[in-house]
Amino acid sequence: MKLTFLGSCSGTEPMPGRHHCSFVIESAGKVYFFDAGENCAYTAFTLGIDVTKMEKIVISHPHIDHVGGLPNLLAVVRKMISRYKITLDHDIDVYISDLTALEGAKLMLKAGEAHYETSMKVNGHIIDVGLVFDDGNMRVTSCGNTHLKPREDGKVLSYSFLIECEGKTILYTGDIGHISEVRQWLGQCDLLIMETGHHMAEEVAGWLYENSFCPPQVWFNHHGRAMLADPQGQVALARKALGSENVFYSNDGQSLML
Repeated sequence: MKLTFLGSCSGTEPMPGRHHCSFVIESAGKVYFFDAGENCAYTAFTLGIDVTKMEKIVISHPHIDHVGGLPNLLAVVRKMISRYKITLDHDIDVYISDLTALEGAKLMLKAGEAHYETSMKVNGHIIDVGLVFDDGNMRVTSCGNTHLKPREDGKVLSYSFLIECEGKTILYTGDIGHISEVRQWLGQCDLLIMETGHHMAEEVAGWLYENSFCPPQVWFNHHGRAMLADPQGQVALARKALGSENVFYSNDGQSLML
């Protein structure tokens, strides 16, 4: 199983060498996208990731820095189908808390390629708390978090995910109100991907230590200004607070073998 960070930046103004949040997991000949920041299709394609093998796209919440690249990602798949005469043997399933963003992406595709649906089928699924999907290779479970306020009808809009694949467990917080909101999963994950767009790495690591959680690997992602200004310094502080050297920060294009 291979995990690649496609975008490591939070929703700041554009930052040199960094793009908005997205990562992919490649496993069993399949490609799974988690979030779809603005440059995710370009980065994936130029790294040699076969986007035509993408079957699932999971969006943590509908802020633009997590979903802004969705139209282009679907357009690149469509372009590859046409350019290389590929016939997809699978649908593309998009999981998101509000289908408005996906509907908008489809409208953008239709404006220029009204026939795109003849070569690829994109299905929208609304995320709720609990099982997102289980395709026999990967199982993804969600829990709501407080990054976004629920709608007036009570619908949760922002989620964190537990990803189980090939005997490994990855906890992806997405944007989150506080790390304690995924407390129930912290003791079972092999790898924690935690955002620093709204949190200080040292404070997160200190809370983990105080509550006796020390995941085998902690990766900070979705970087905020403190991490962007001094990533090595911020990680050093987090390592000291957690009492572990297995704390890292992500860069665009960086891959991990799990």
